[in-house]
Amino acid sequence: DNGNTSTTKSLTIENGDMTLKNGNIEFLQDGDGINFSAAGSVGASSTTLASYEEGDWTPRVYGRDDAGTGIYSTDGRIGKYTRIGNRVFIQMYVDVTGHNGTGDMVIDGLPFQPNGGSGSFSSLSIRSDGVDLPSNCVFMQAYVEDTTDDIILEAINVSTEAATAIQQDPNKAFSLMLSGFYIHN
Repeated sequence: DNGNTSTTKSLTIENGDMTLKNGNIEFLQDGDGINFSAAGSVGASSTTLASYEEGDWTPRVYGRDDAGTGIYSTDGRIGKYTRIGNRVFIQMYVDVTGHNGTGDMVIDGLPFQPNGGSGSFSSLSIRSDGVDLPSNCVFMQAYVEDTTDDIILEAINVSTEAATAIQQDPNKAFSLMLSGFYIHN
């Protein structure tokens, strides 16, 4: 030993605590992850966090009766997501300058298929500009349909509190911003 040797510790385990100074932890088999079973989660169906992912998705506005074709402004179709376990957090923006679809206005292209079973739900917030709501309706709501990868847009009637699907107006430009989460298998 000439005295020029150095030792760098990347991973240390001391007194039950693990420290990783640099690098990543990789799980090589599907379904492996961080196991929280020692936390004593009573009634938990799964205590392993097996997935985390971030990425982009491309939202598409279409008509339920006739899908049609949308014309979007430059940078007018933006979608971002973060998946943590079976929760998918989404954000999207669309700026539609024209569309020839007809029927209920729907958005698709979600990055993961929704759960599709009982207990599947979504929580979405929506803001719009240029969307005409049916008469007697003052706000919109949106949710992920649990059997497809569609986001359904509805208007709420202030008198009856009934939800009404929002129809496409092919001659009108509009924009939508949406964020929230849904359950994935």
